[in-house]
Amino acid sequence: VPVLVPCLDATQTDVERVTQDLLAARNIPQGARRLYARRPPRPPAREVPRRMPIRPDTHLVQFALGWAVAPEQRATVRLTTRFRTAVLRNLIRIKTKGATARWSDAPAGVRDEIAGMTGKDSQGEPLRGPRAHGEFLLWWHGGVPTRLLVWRDAHPFDRDEQEAILRAAAQELSWAAAGPDAEAWKIKLIPLDVAVPPPPGFDGASATTWRTLTPYVLPRHHLRGGKVRESETIGRQIRRELAARGYASGLLSMEEVEPPTWVAVHVPRRQIGQQPFIGDRYGYRLRLSFEAPISCPLRLGHSSSFGLGIFVPV
Repeated sequence: VPVLVPCLDATQTDVERVTQDLLAARNIPQGARRLYARRPPRPPAREVPRRMPIRPDTHLVQFALGWAVAPEQRATVRLTTRFRTAVLRNLIRIKTKGATARWSDAPAGVRDEIAGMTGKDSQGEPLRGPRAHGEFLLWWHGGVPTRLLVWRDAHPFDRDEQEAILRAAAQELSWAAAGPDAEAWKIKLIPLDVAVPPPPGFDGASATTWRTLTPYVLPRHHLRGGKVRESETIGRQIRRELAARGYASGLLSMEEVEPPTWVAVHVPRRQIGQQPFIGDRYGYRLRLSFEAPISCPLRLGHSSSFGLGIFVPV
């Protein structure tokens, strides 16, 4: 590209000449000469991913969601399951220093180390007792998902677990079933700072009345021959689960606020071949009233660690 530079014998008057001067209006003003320079290459434009700092005492990691096509509520468990799979692959890769990303190929010691995320021991058996593993939840507002939550109440996420979560969030996730739309129907995860308050129910607020945010699915089949089993009614199963979770306050009433709908549930790999576990299940919209206020993230029923059965305080 051409560049005008002063001549070696240019005077101060030549250098300070203004554009209104006739001598400066020439293609090459008096006291100047034309040289040529190579234009430097423009650096490629690329997005700099936002990296959240690793923080101690972190029980909740939140992500905002961006999409071109809003996910359907039926895809809740599919989306959270895929994100959980991505987190576990990254965590195993970190623990094995890149040797493998598969749980089945990881050493038994590594499987025990990541039990707090997988919810199973090195032999693949589910952990017993209160929930001590990571839960992957989708938060809904106005009929669309607004946040993805990674929550663990028992103990905070360590450095490797937080790093695995952030690495998994750097990739877009498809919420559609396998097919031509799988690549188009994706969501993008944007990490939220700790200054963003947690959603209701995760902020420690207490209430005597709670309602379902996502459909509640019975953990056990309550019908036999088309008739309701008295020992497995909705009320009995909820009371049994509340007692197992250690909720001391008694349940006063339970009310169905909407007709049930079909929802997809999480199917463990070991149960995929079992016909009774294939397909959708009935999801119920409920309203629970307790004798005294309870304070906790309330998740009940089937697939409650994958986004179903979330209750919010009224």
